[in-house]
Amino acid sequence: MPDLASPGNGGPSGPAVQQPRTDPRRAVRKALDRARSARGKVADLFAPLQFLPAPFKVALIAVDSAAVTVAGYWFLRALLLRPTGYSTNQEAAVIGVGLGLLLVLSHLVMPFKKERTCGNLVLQFVIWFGLAAAFTALADSAIRPGWDWSWLRVEMIKIPLWFGVLVPLMPVFTAIVAVVAAALAWIALEHPKSNWVRWVPTAALVALVYMAHTRFPAPGAYEPEGSEPLAIRFSLLFCSPLFVIVGLLWARRRLAAFRLVPAAFYCAMIGLNYMGLLPVHDVSEMLPQASSTDHTIFQQPGVSRFFPPASTRPDQSFLFLRDMASVDNRLYVSYGPTCGVFGFDLANGAETNLEFEGTMRHMVVAPTATTCGA
Repeated sequence: MPDLASPGNGGPSGPAVQQPRTDPRRAVRKALDRARSARGKVADLFAPLQFLPAPFKVALIAVDSAAVTVAGYWFLRALLLRPTGYSTNQEAAVIGVGLGLLLVLSHLVMPFKKERTCGNLVLQFVIWFGLAAAFTALADSAIRPGWDWSWLRVEMIKIPLWFGVLVPLMPVFTAIVAVVAAALAWIALEHPKSNWVRWVPTAALVALVYMAHTRFPAPGAYEPEGSEPLAIRFSLLFCSPLFVIVGLLWARRRLAAFRLVPAAFYCAMIGLNYMGLLPVHDVSEMLPQASSTDHTIFQQPGVSRFFPPASTRPDQSFLFLRDMASVDNRLYVSYGPTCGVFGFDLANGAETNLEFEGTMRHMVVAPTATTCGA
């Protein structure tokens, strides 16, 4: 039998064997050092981008803003449409991973060198994934009087449609926003301490909130009991992205702020149309024109057009036709986004047009059946 006390068997007369002790803090420090080294190597690959002229850097910011916005949109859309069966958890997870990788990559190549810190990267994840989680929670919340956010799912589908309709109809407003955003990005790059980068968006936010509070009506008899005023409701909806941008710029988080410019532009565009400040005058140019040769209208059995007269071009916004109600021999039709109601005399085709400041969604026939309330 072997001698258990022999030195070779680690007996009492042999040398003691010590197990190495692991320091968790040291292991964490080593892992962080390796991560910093890897980040530095990747950043070195894109170092030449820092020497590009300012116009190219502004273009890089614009491309980054558009790419992150599109990825964020599809991620949020996939999350919101899961209960409907039009997306799956796996699809949302894949898009979310893609959004995360895009945030990391663009974080390394952006020209705001002083903002390429781990804290700012974490802030990007908090903004985009935090907003996605908040919107998803609202859309999935239980419906109760005055608290229904399920319409967020429909609005997600409508976002590209709104862009496709309203941007061509508002080229001047679109150009102004693009030029101002590019100018502010150039100032942020060339003159980092300039206050113009913060004061211009702040002034735009104050103006937008003021217009919302002056254009939308105070609570009236037709609003549900306990609901907030339209001015507050639409200020929150249309001004939220710009409010976040202003806060980020005052905190000197310029990269995060410029990534929200497309969202702020979209909300301001919709809001100004709801307020009636940017009326859609040329919507007829976006629609098929009804004429004497248009067989799809005039050659359908039982179909005739009584307004506008067949000899004229349609020139009103029926693109957002919302409700229709009939009272005796009159037909009432509500439209938007510059809201109003048409009243038609079915006997002779005479029409009256009543425009509204603010928004109108539905019409109901009054109990007396002699008037139509909106």
